Amino acid sequence: MKLLVTFFILILIDFATQAQVPINWTLDEINPGEDFTLMPDGSFFSEGMKACHMQLNSSAVPYLISDVYYITPGAEYEFSFDVFDNDTAGQVKVYADFYDTYGFDIFGQPPVFSSDSSGWQTISWVGAVPGQAVVGFVRIKFYCQPDLYDFNQTAHVWIDNISYRETGGNNLVTNGGFEEWAVGIDESGNTERPLSIYPNPASDFVNIPVTGSSEVIIISDLMGREVLKMNTSGNEILHVDLRLLTEGLYIITVTLGNDTVLTGKLLKE
Repeated sequence: MKLLVTFFILILIDFATQAQVPINWTLDEINPGEDFTLMPDGSFFSEGMKACHMQLNSSAVPYLISDVYYITPGAEYEFSFDVFDNDTAGQVKVYADFYDTYGFDIFGQPPVFSSDSSGWQTISWVGAVPGQAVVGFVRIKFYCQPDLYDFNQTAHVWIDNISYRETGGNNLVTNGGFEEWAVGIDESGNTERPLSIYPNPASDFVNIPVTGSSEVIIISDLMGREVLKMNTSGNEILHVDLRLLTEGLYIITVTLGNDTVLTGKLLKE
């Protein structure tokens, strides 16, 4: 592990402006591209070769959300993550979330907040998967401090080594060590990229900003069943009517004219 002086030097670096996002994770911001900035850090980490450096730029309380993983109802599990939070201007809240086959939220163990410390901390807890749950994922919520909604200055927190393991099993969180990143996500290419969706959760309508001509929007439930499909007119901000959907968690996929696929998760209230 690097000396803490390295950490203070890193804060002073003029970070690259090119958008970066960890593969298998989704950004959820009220102001896409503005509320927080994520950067792979190969100089300061708790395991592997990289950590996720999170920079908070507003009071909008953004999320970083993992891909969905399938779980075993009733199984014992241990959830843990490493965090470096030596910045009184911000903190993160981390929790494993569960959903049933209808997309309804089923709460497990309470979330955990990071606390200011001079070194890396490993925070972990154990629990049992709720009996009706079929999938889970990790939510990381970034708050400003000391007032959760009163932004005073840019905040910096590092996270790494996120693990969700059922008894005797492997880590179900894909890229929980933040070793793999997509760089320049606004560039065209035949790849799958994260999708910005706001507001999220939503009840009636959502807005989806896209770069490039969009062709098709597909909304699916967690079992992969298509519940809504729309052809679009190539607008830069897509407005999607959710009023016919039942409450629950959905996957939204947008295909652009250059065959780029954008995906994101939506919670319908």
